[in-house]
Amino acid sequence: RVPFRVGEQLTYDLRLKLGVVGLGRVGTGRMLIAGVDTVRGRPSYHLVFEIQGGTIGFRVKDRYESWVDTATFASLRHTQQIREGGYHRNTSYEIFPERSTYSKNGGDEHPSVNLPLDDGSFIYYVRTLALDAGERREVGRYFKPAQNPVVLVASRRDSVDVPAGRFA
Repeated sequence: RVPFRVGEQLTYDLRLKLGVVGLGRVGTGRMLIAGVDTVRGRPSYHLVFEIQGGTIGFRVKDRYESWVDTATFASLRHTQQIREGGYHRNTSYEIFPERSTYSKNGGDEHPSVNLPLDDGSFIYYVRTLALDAGERREVGRYFKPAQNPVVLVASRRDSVDVPAGRFA
């Protein structure tokens, strides 16, 4: 069981502060569980992350997508479309948890880890953990082994009130 469902969408205002001066809202961010797709025969959550906005002379329009096996919560695919100012990049990763490898942009396979997580799926994985305030946990599941462990520190427990109700 997971603490989210298909159709869940979280929308954020992006604000910029330079030193003590707040420039206000400069864009929006969105996290969405778009559906359940099939990747290489496996039912997979399709996660979408979008960031749009900017200031005069610098615009950002990024889109990250992840496909995560619904049974094992291991990443199967991750794409990045990055548009930040004059910098543009499209990257696609195919992740093969059954053999602990991944490939970038259709290239050679590289070693990965057991039950790998990509950038987007890691955020949803953290939501499945029961962390106590002040708890520190090291997680070695990021799909690029050299960037492990990812260190999580729970600063506090909180809840939020939204039109659908109150959520921890």
